[in-house]
Amino acid sequence: MQRCLNPESPTSVLFLDEDDGLWTGEKREFDVEVVDASVPLRATLVYSDFPGEDLVNNLNLFAYGPQGNYFVGNDFTGPGSPDPDNNVEGIVVENPNTGKWSIRVVAGNIPEGPQDFALVVSAGGVTLV
Repeated sequence: MQRCLNPESPTSVLFLDEDDGLWTGEKREFDVEVVDASVPLRATLVYSDFPGEDLVNNLNLFAYGPQGNYFVGNDFTGPGSPDPDNNVEGIVVENPNTGKWSIRVVAGNIPEGPQDFALVVSAGGVTLV
């Protein structure tokens, strides 16, 4: 836990707790600066879903790199479709380009909302811009 909360340099971690929830079609965007490409960029989205047999509310995670490349939550083989089945989504970019990254949380379907969430981003010297 100590390494997660206070990692060794050059890794930095951002913790974002969003109480102001999203409705269907809305998005929240967080711009971060990555200064060291030797540390993987990791983004993890988590939220408590409305009770039900299957996923009720669906938030999706995206990361857009400074060179126009993008990544989709829980798609670890290449840019594909958003994950409609899980309330935990992750993105790992092993060798991220340095520069400004846009981390987006998009509300795909929120019939029981608004939906709040938490986001954790780690990378080499990452800061919120």
